[in-house]
Amino acid sequence: MIYFLLILLLLPLALYLHLLFIESKTLILLRIYLKLNYNTRIEGLENIPKKGPCILVCNHFSYIDWLFIMSAIPRPVHFVIHYRFYYAKIIHPILKKVGAIPISADGERPKLVSKAFAKVSEDINNGNLVLIFPEGGITRDGKVNRFKKGILKIKEACPDAPIIPMSMDGLWGGLYSYSRPGLFSLKKLKFGRTPVTIKIHPPYNKEIQLDDLKQVVLSGLDLKDGKFYKEQITF
Repeated sequence: MIYFLLILLLLPLALYLHLLFIESKTLILLRIYLKLNYNTRIEGLENIPKKGPCILVCNHFSYIDWLFIMSAIPRPVHFVIHYRFYYAKIIHPILKKVGAIPISADGERPKLVSKAFAKVSEDINNGNLVLIFPEGGITRDGKVNRFKKGILKIKEACPDAPIIPMSMDGLWGGLYSYSRPGLFSLKKLKFGRTPVTIKIHPPYNKEIQLDDLKQVVLSGLDLKDGKFYKEQITF
């Protein structure tokens, strides 16, 4: 318990200082933290282009999905995040430094949504990797929700950027997910390294069909009837 509390106390400061002054591709402290607490296996890294634009599409099980993807891919990764988190005072400098893009829910702030899509398109067309969670939010019940049409709009604006589907498994049931008994519930803590798998699929080179693209992502998850059914009660 002392070890866990020490990590909780020191991690925010370490991440803040490191992310504030060092580019995302060299997040050494972050990788050490993830290494200590998670046993991460990465499959298909060769499918990420060494240079040039790319649209990463992944399922969304927890609040730290983006951290794993940034750590796993040896290129800076920009990503879309809800504006309420982006503008939170404690974390805003970090998210701004690593190229996060704030967005709002449908109909909540139309101007912000338009601005976010413009920024995503600009980043991609400038040769960057941009991570999209096409469900539009974190799952509340372990199901991979339907993919929204925003990815179609992004692809239309960036026709030359390949879409790389990704599947991330192992974080549902952990502290940062909405699994029972709730988000950040200490009852879900269990010492040991949580197994996490990140599967990077080959480029999706056909006309986008949302259900088909979702099936590609689902194919890399340990699912039953579209729902994650293992409660990985670990930190």
